[in-house]
Amino acid sequence: MPHILSQRKILLPSTLESLTEENFIQYQNWQTESLQITKFIINTFKDALKKESKHSDENRPNFEQKEIIKISNNYSFQITTKPTMKKPAYANVLDEFQNYVNFLLEQYENNILRKDIMTIDNEPYVSIEDVKNKLEEEIENSMNGKEGISQSIKLINPIEYNENIKETITVSFTRDYSKLSESNNLAFLDSELFLNEGKKRTNDFKELLFEDAMKILGDAPTEAIQVEYPFSKTTFIYQLEPRTTVKYKQVLDALSAENELPKNITVKTKISDFKKIELYFSDLKSKLIEKGIIDDDFKNTYSPSKRGDRIFIRLNGLKDSLVTYKNKNESNSLEKNLTLYLN
Repeated sequence: MPHILSQRKILLPSTLESLTEENFIQYQNWQTESLQITKFIINTFKDALKKESKHSDENRPNFEQKEIIKISNNYSFQITTKPTMKKPAYANVLDEFQNYVNFLLEQYENNILRKDIMTIDNEPYVSIEDVKNKLEEEIENSMNGKEGISQSIKLINPIEYNENIKETITVSFTRDYSKLSESNNLAFLDSELFLNEGKKRTNDFKELLFEDAMKILGDAPTEAIQVEYPFSKTTFIYQLEPRTTVKYKQVLDALSAENELPKNITVKTKISDFKKIELYFSDLKSKLIEKGIIDDDFKNTYSPSKRGDRIFIRLNGLKDSLVTYKNKNESNSLEKNLTLYLN
């Protein structure tokens, strides 16, 4: 008959200081085995602590709240609860807003008249009011997430748990780690120390592996590439793939953030483009020019123009600014994956 495991003994990886087959295997085993500890001990005990809180998604506090959960005379935890709100999906907002700007330019180039566009100096202009409304509409349409709570847990009695780090942790699949007993509490605290130490040791191995792969490759890869580490019984394939990430909120903030102006405007004062465009036709214009907040580049990009009560800007300037801010807020990284193959 097949034997059903009732427990699993997990070893702390040794200090992985070289790229040997044994160290590769230890590293790879840790990636899967550590998840067992997180799932069955850490998360189960944390969830049980959170259930002791008087707060929930349905019973949200209006502001941050702290509660003490006592396990025994020796151990207590603090649960910090914060209300959460829906947030815009900024990547979607930026994509849709760029599509809107490109669509207006297309329409203009195809001689399709639109009330959104005005021709000034033989160029398409759009009102700052229209683009602000469009951006606000996209933000409103992209709200996601939940209105609920987020909770964090901190040991407060004792302030620190300074027991020796165990060399092994045994996960019992028949044990109920959701009971807030002192023994489960100790299993939780020991597991946290164990995981933190294991993470440190395997992170050191990750750095060693990456440094070795870069020496082999010479330069950072511009496309997905694999480095092979063959051994007697196994072969490990280390794949590096370039990734680009964008801080979409910063892109949109550079355009439209509505921060309150300080009383004393300096050269370091941060003002969004849309706000500067509105201030361009105010008593603060000379001050902003004096401080270099509105410079020639800004004026040439947008060439703000007022018609009646409405302010218009170059549509091509808005398009260029979107590209510029997106490029400024891009960062490059390498996604790293290690795969084991048996020879």
